[in-house]
Amino acid sequence: MGKDIYRVILAFALALALIGMVDGGLYSQPLLIGLGLLFILYFVKKHFQFRQLILPLALIFLVALSGLALELAGNNSSYHEIKVLNQFEPVDLSGYNVLSTEMQGNMTVIRIDTSQSDKTTLESLFKTYEGRADGFFITWNFFSYF
Repeated sequence: MGKDIYRVILAFALALALIGMVDGGLYSQPLLIGLGLLFILYFVKKHFQFRQLILPLALIFLVALSGLALELAGNNSSYHEIKVLNQFEPVDLSGYNVLSTEMQGNMTVIRIDTSQSDKTTLESLFKTYEGRADGFFITWNFFSYF
């Protein structure tokens, strides 16, 4: 591989990896692609052979598999947990099947049923908490995407 082509691919791989780290995190697609290209550039020798791709592809597969394992380990299919930060106005939660509500300092933790899809719940929560709290976080059900 020519020195100039190597540098262009290296610059592209580093740019993708940096974008992925800043914007999407460790398991984002840009980071995995950039990291995969960096692994390939590192492990492939001057005389290319397809068997040289086994180790870099295996490493990327392991990173992607660990992301899936974390996704499954952190999954909660029994309820959604909503953490509301600094709620300064009351909200009407009658449209949600609220299982429990708990105050933890300046944060309200609400558990709701997962009968609605994650997307529908998230969109309705934006309307519910608009101008009534500083922000909120919601857990998701990994299996709802299938």
